[in-house]
Amino acid sequence: MKFIESSKELELLTSGEVIVCGGGPAGIGAAVSAARKGVRTVLLESAGCLGGIWTSGLLSYILGDCKQHGLVTEIKDRFASFIEPDARLPKSLPSPEKVKLYLEELCLDAGVELLYNSKVCGTLMTDKFIQAVCVETPAGRRAVSGDVFIDCTGNGDVGFHAGCGFDVGNETDGSVQPMSMLAIIGGIKADECIDYVNGSEEAYQKLGNLIRGCGIEPSYSRSSIIRISDDIFMFAGNHQYGVRADDPHGVTRATVEARHEIHSQINALRSLGGIWKDIKVVATSSQIGVRDGRRLHGLYKLELDDLTSGRCFDDAVCKVRFGVDVHALTPDSNRGLTSVSRENPVQPYDIPMRALISRDCDNLMMAGRCISGSFYAHASYRVTGIAIPCGEAAGNHAAQCCITKSTVKSEMINDNNLIKENWYEQDKRKIS
Repeated sequence: MKFIESSKELELLTSGEVIVCGGGPAGIGAAVSAARKGVRTVLLESAGCLGGIWTSGLLSYILGDCKQHGLVTEIKDRFASFIEPDARLPKSLPSPEKVKLYLEELCLDAGVELLYNSKVCGTLMTDKFIQAVCVETPAGRRAVSGDVFIDCTGNGDVGFHAGCGFDVGNETDGSVQPMSMLAIIGGIKADECIDYVNGSEEAYQKLGNLIRGCGIEPSYSRSSIIRISDDIFMFAGNHQYGVRADDPHGVTRATVEARHEIHSQINALRSLGGIWKDIKVVATSSQIGVRDGRRLHGLYKLELDDLTSGRCFDDAVCKVRFGVDVHALTPDSNRGLTSVSRENPVQPYDIPMRALISRDCDNLMMAGRCISGSFYAHASYRVTGIAIPCGEAAGNHAAQCCITKSTVKSEMINDNNLIKENWYEQDKRKIS
């Protein structure tokens, strides 16, 4: 059954020159960089805080930022200042609450207009040009207009509503990486359980074996507890397999199952008594962690051979050194990580600006997980330490377009700040 939604006029909620949709790592990079160039920048976020996976997802860790520079270094240094160090542990995490507060200050100090509880639900188009995005707000559906839009939603929601082409999952069979939910736990002490929280592979195995000994088989083989402070920790222990990020029923089921599994594993540990007798779940993430979403079609599509050959581009926005990180695609596999990086070692490679510019829409860019690439390429660049510089580059490019009154496809700026009018003709093989 289908229903017809009546058309109606939408009130203008706000407007800007650069409209960034999604306040995760990529969106923060895009909004801050655009605002710092002096253009009116609006950041729309569906949740009630910034940070995405860092905060709503509880993984307050910058992954894959090897030798990056710019805004990612600024953010990483502030994250480091929030960590309560323990010399015995190679990894501790900053409190997600401190991260929330800092990210708001970062954006507001740059002059970004923030709008929370504003979920993109449509676009208002003229041919291939986005005039405004439609957002669901506490006041109902409203419109936000702008000159350049940057999709940092993770799942490519803006591009989807604008009718852009996209891919999801493995090109061969459509399989997607599993989702995961994280939790904050308490009731244990770092001194007493250091053999289980030191971040080593041995610690992961010991914790997993402990849970299995209670009669529970974790859906993720690398169950882990990572310290935030001496009595607060992050817990990871689940995979939810075979769920597409654009499947409402599937995401709901995965969320329910993941939260149930977390509580089951923590309850099992508590039943052991001893150092575990007071362990408890303090909070589970308000959104399940998604690894695979829509990958919007850009003017260039990154492929696995770009990664393994260490390909460089004239329009590079950052260099990536992170491996191909594919989590087990089915529950009957190793429930851990695949060997893709060992079979196809990644050489330092560039992400080109072309992969951040929509092929199908004239004023849309993207940053984060939804940029243009193949399944295996995406498994390398999808991490937060790469999302920030991609967002920063997209924000700078979008701001420059507003300043020069040019389009995102014609205003092509390389490292020497030279405009290359015909850059998009350089590689017809991957533009088509």
